Amino acid sequence: FAFLLSLVVAFMVARRVASPLRSVTEELGRIGRFELDRVQLPKSSIREVHILSEAVARMRDSLKSFSRYVPVDIVRDLLQSGSVATPGGFRREVTVMFCDVEGFSTYAEKVSPELAVKTLTEYFEIFGAAVHKHGGVIDKFLGDGMMILFNAPTNLELHPGEACRTALDAISGLKEILPAEGGFVPRVRVGLHTCEALVGNVGTADRFSYTAIGDGVNLCSRLEGLNKIYGTWIIASSATAKAAQSGGFLWRILDRVAVVGRDEPLEIYELMARVNKATDEQRRIAETYAKALGLYFQREFDKAAELFGGLQDIDKPSRVMLQRIRALQVVPPDAGWDGVFKPRVK
Repeated sequence: FAFLLSLVVAFMVARRVASPLRSVTEELGRIGRFELDRVQLPKSSIREVHILSEAVARMRDSLKSFSRYVPVDIVRDLLQSGSVATPGGFRREVTVMFCDVEGFSTYAEKVSPELAVKTLTEYFEIFGAAVHKHGGVIDKFLGDGMMILFNAPTNLELHPGEACRTALDAISGLKEILPAEGGFVPRVRVGLHTCEALVGNVGTADRFSYTAIGDGVNLCSRLEGLNKIYGTWIIASSATAKAAQSGGFLWRILDRVAVVGRDEPLEIYELMARVNKATDEQRRIAETYAKALGLYFQREFDKAAELFGGLQDIDKPSRVMLQRIRALQVVPPDAGWDGVFKPRVK
């Protein structure tokens, strides 16, 4: 009887130990996959098991806090590979996005730091949600701007199109934000470029960050800045526009430019809307502008001016091109003129 009783007691004790340990083991497996959603671990009257459960819960919560500072996909891939992060990288085609808030610096000078941060957080939340929805990764925050990668660190099919959808969705979402103090509403300029870049860990042996480096990344930053000149919100390179041409977007070619730091001319495009959501006015602008720009490059300045003039009341880029044509009509270009615009600022 004593022997049987001891077996029953041993079984009950083992069960009281094994059940919570099994839950702790499963939670450690989820943590190892960087799945950090809170799971309530069972309580145990056994002191050692209780201490272990609390330690695992604290580790999960600490990692969840840590994940706010780094792209989760990067850490998850590192954990799954079982390797230690080292400096270095590899070449990969990516679509890069740079974005920046128009007039935020001036706004921040007029309001309290707390209100400026609140406004900035609302903008980041909307853009971050769109980035996450379409498979992108926020590489870094740049003051009131962001650098975003598509197709790194994980593979993303048709990443140029996903980047375009991100930009359109995010800018549309910003329109729902109520004006902050002083009537300020974040209006964001976006640059898009698809290129091959060196993607990986950059920094010192003790501390580094995951990012993309290359001439194409710098070019994307310049594209974002060109929005200031043309009065647009989303400018993409021809590489991105052509790669996403089957994605159902309404594009228009804006100009040929040689951005600061580059001699090679580049065709730039404005992403206007999704085709199924484009208005008749947007379609007319895109069609007429393309015809006018073609005449401009052929030196048919009078005909180009007539078409651009018909759009100037409703289209800022048309007004920009019309002013440029009027200057050329006063001082005609020389024989070597190729129509490439060279901005003086970044």
